[in-house]
Amino acid sequence: EESDFFSDDKEILQPEEINLINDVAQVRNIATSIYKRELERSKQWCELQCMTEDITKRLCYQYYSYSFITSCREPAKRLAECQEAKKKYMMEKGRNWRDKQVAKYEKIVSEKLHRQQHNFKE
Repeated sequence: EESDFFSDDKEILQPEEINLINDVAQVRNIATSIYKRELERSKQWCELQCMTEDITKRLCYQYYSYSFITSCREPAKRLAECQEAKKKYMMEKGRNWRDKQVAKYEKIVSEKLHRQQHNFKE
């Protein structure tokens, strides 16, 4: 289901992990790593969203087994366009999720590092 990917309630760090982060760049690396994993996982969802186009293309290939390259160009094109649109949608959703997570955790980590520096000076 679409909501299984890049949901707002998916946290990239647990509270105890925040204490282990000493650089905001680590937050970006963690978010990007999760983004890539989720994007890979979403490929199957994208394919399922285009099932009608896939079935139409397969039926066409079966019916026109000797001339499918010319006879089935349109169904193949529709399938490719559908899959591309779903992938782009999921990538955009993922980028937005990653940007929100990075902003959220960069702020938390920056504040933590600032407090540590302030406490060190005292």
